[in-house]
Amino acid sequence: MAIPAIPAQGAPWLSYAQGLDAEIRTGRLSDATLGATYGTVLPFTDPRIGGKGDGTTDNTAAFNAALALLAPTGGTLFFPPGIYRINGATDPVPGGIWLVGTGYDYHTPSISTDRPVKHSVIRAGAAMTRLVQLGTDANVSTSGQTGASIEKLILDGNSLATTTLKLGARRNRVINSQIYGGTQTGVHVGGQNGHVIGCVVEQSGVGDVVLVQGFWDNKVWQNQLRGVGTTGACVRIVGAQNTDVQLNHMWAGADGVSSAAEGLVVVATPASDPNGITTHTVITDNTIESGQCPHVLIKSVSGGAIIRGVLINSNRFYQQTPFNDLQAPVVRFAGQGNISNVAVNDNMMTGIDNTHRYLSILDVDNTGPLQSANRVTMIGNSGTFVAALTTGSLPAGSTSLYLRGNYIQNGSASVLSDKTGRATFSGTGAQTAFTIPHGLASAPSSQRVVAGSAAAAGLFYVTADATNLTVTFTTAPATGTNNVVLNWQAEV
Repeated sequence: MAIPAIPAQGAPWLSYAQGLDAEIRTGRLSDATLGATYGTVLPFTDPRIGGKGDGTTDNTAAFNAALALLAPTGGTLFFPPGIYRINGATDPVPGGIWLVGTGYDYHTPSISTDRPVKHSVIRAGAAMTRLVQLGTDANVSTSGQTGASIEKLILDGNSLATTTLKLGARRNRVINSQIYGGTQTGVHVGGQNGHVIGCVVEQSGVGDVVLVQGFWDNKVWQNQLRGVGTTGACVRIVGAQNTDVQLNHMWAGADGVSSAAEGLVVVATPASDPNGITTHTVITDNTIESGQCPHVLIKSVSGGAIIRGVLINSNRFYQQTPFNDLQAPVVRFAGQGNISNVAVNDNMMTGIDNTHRYLSILDVDNTGPLQSANRVTMIGNSGTFVAALTTGSLPAGSTSLYLRGNYIQNGSASVLSDKTGRATFSGTGAQTAFTIPHGLASAPSSQRVVAGSAAAAGLFYVTADATNLTVTFTTAPATGTNNVVLNWQAEV
């Protein structure tokens, strides 16, 4: 049987959609007919929809009508090149519907200066809480449930929408699109299993660029995220679990200009929940630059709150333009709660010069004060114009910070977190103390020395200061040339 003709604009749309849905549910439509239905692309400018991309016509009713028409079977709603103004509240996009345009440009096309000939723009024309929302129920897990998605569109909040785009259900996808101009948030990921991939999201110095909130298994991959607000973040993760932030390019300000923010990536517990939990966050293989702020801020807000499991791995942190010396650490712990299982491994970081340096790789702001910070490792990080490996100190009773293989230049000298070596001396038969320069950032927290020759096999003890290990024998080693060999290891 053939699908009934789509009625003209007006009330018959709803009865048509309900009738088509009933036919699908009762099995009256054949597989071939269903295939044709899903394969059909519905242009938003179809006369039966009435959408207009002239930049002035209000397309709110047309947008909602198109969603109602496609809801029973799903399908593609295609926006030909143009600027589609939305002045009112749009309905959430049901599962199974793709909103598709023709790609994006470096900037948002302007109706006055470069009317788009290749790009599809949905633009807010009046104040509203959000411009477009995909789905409504983040907990739906019914078999066969399909997420709504967006591809190759430009969404322009036009400084009017609180949120330009919200992902409100499961399995929503935003792919190769451009999102601009929300007054609080560019993209709000408020559901499960969402993906933001290959997009440009820009906030023009206002709010958060991407907010991941309250759900799990969300991915922020391969995006350009810029223009964060002075108290915002390029990516803010709050009360979420299993969040991946990978292969993105993030920066504050415009074109790499250093700018203030709360943090370029912020991992936090909800301010509204004193016992909130944020767990299992991966921040890896990103380029993160030009922020007068911690580049990664881990903030357990209140006394009973927990942040557990943050991997910060293989990122490139750097500054492009002068910023305040010793202001911004690469990673900072803050808040009044509990932080555990944090690994800062194999990252590269570069300040600008001797007077524009990162404060440290890890700074602990314990003014909250933090309740605890346990099982924290820093391994294999390297950088230039980074003033210190760590600043601040873990809260009393916390598990010790574990450092291995970190190597930075602090503006004037090389600084290592740990070092091993072999020292050789000639015994005089009278000398009992032998001094070994350790070359570490500060006095080591632990050190180990073992005899490497027979003459060094006597009883000795080891002391350390900011410069040297001093090995003192109870009985002077025998006289000889290069006969006192000491193998040593020390770590800050």
